[in-house]
Amino acid sequence: RACFSGWLGGTGPSVVVATGAAGIGKSALIGASLAAFAAGPDRLVLSARCANTESVPYRAWDPVVDLLSERLLALPRAEADALASADTPSLVKLFPVLARVPALAFGVDAFAPDDPVERRQAAFRGFGALLERLGQTRRLIVAMDEAVWGDEDSAALLDDLAAHATPNLCLVVAHREGQAEGAPLIEAAREAGLRWGGLGTLHLPPLSGADAEALLAELLGEHLPADRSGLLEQAEGSPFLLV
Repeated sequence: RACFSGWLGGTGPSVVVATGAAGIGKSALIGASLAAFAAGPDRLVLSARCANTESVPYRAWDPVVDLLSERLLALPRAEADALASADTPSLVKLFPVLARVPALAFGVDAFAPDDPVERRQAAFRGFGALLERLGQTRRLIVAMDEAVWGDEDSAALLDDLAAHATPNLCLVVAHREGQAEGAPLIEAAREAGLRWGGLGTLHLPPLSGADAEALLAELLGEHLPADRSGLLEQAEGSPFLLV
């Protein structure tokens, strides 16, 4: 956790890839670290889970942008106004939820390119500009759990972000071990980290026998069975199975 927190508190753009077996505690570790980090000043944390049931494009970014719109609504109007750019109309058309932010709502009726490719490129630029301006005054953390479900569109948006050094941005992606190959968002995240010169990896191994014993003792207290070897063997170091 201390190592993970060190990445979160760094400067410049970076990527952290967290892996481990199912039930090993990736989500719990990330959630606890992000909660502690968010309590500090000038920090914005956007943490969401990719859903394999979502059929919408940009399904990795869609819940992140939902959270972003809520945070932007809480900003003073003058600060929010400064986040708009010439490409905001295309961005709002890509993520309509941003229209709920008064400072960005003009994008609903404003001109955007008719050509789908040009409009998408403008939307990507608008998103990058929005994150860049947010990053000028705060540390920005974007966390995506179950990143294996990120689609090609989500990866394309990240590829575009990776072409620029967005200040104070840390992207955290988490996935089960063995799922990275062929997963576009995970591959894009690693590539972004390499391009930015800030790629951290965090692998959570199974609990050692001593740690598993300690967890059981903490959970069961005086009800800890004398013969627990079978339980420990079946759990194979998984906190989820022990709990």
